[in-house]
Amino acid sequence: MKSQPGMLGHLLGGWQVNAIIPFQTGLPFSVINGASLRGGGDFNADGKPIERPNTPTFGNKFSSSPGTSEFTKGVFEADDFPSPDIGTSGNLGKNTFTGPAFWSMDFSLIKNFPIPVNEETQLQFRAEFFNLFNRVNLFLPQVDLDSSLFGMSTTAFDPREIQFALKFIF
Repeated sequence: MKSQPGMLGHLLGGWQVNAIIPFQTGLPFSVINGASLRGGGDFNADGKPIERPNTPTFGNKFSSSPGTSEFTKGVFEADDFPSPDIGTSGNLGKNTFTGPAFWSMDFSLIKNFPIPVNEETQLQFRAEFFNLFNRVNLFLPQVDLDSSLFGMSTTAFDPREIQFALKFIF
């Protein structure tokens, strides 16, 4: 004959644990100049103000992967990108730089407690943690040379969020 678990066994046993852990390298991005011809942009004078500049002296890749601190301070300066001659297009490639990496951990604990109404009736407790370790995950930096925030990541994904729930299952 199987022994019945006590109250402590009901509380500590039968928990369900779930985790989602996305890891991704940074997304590619292009540097542009959104100014008009008079504002120092529209290099090829086609009337469309979104142009790519010339490749900077350090090349079209980062020498090492910048971290959160570098992205918030600015990974480069507008002066790093030379303007092409008027009437020509810049030679900087499209999507040549890589933005900040992203990783997070979403974690949940779930426990179903039977309720003595019928065999299927349960009360489910859920504890859910989004971005459990509260890592700062930044959006891409400002890519327009004409912006005062050029090269800086000024926004981030949500910080840690915790929610608890009770669900009546019948």
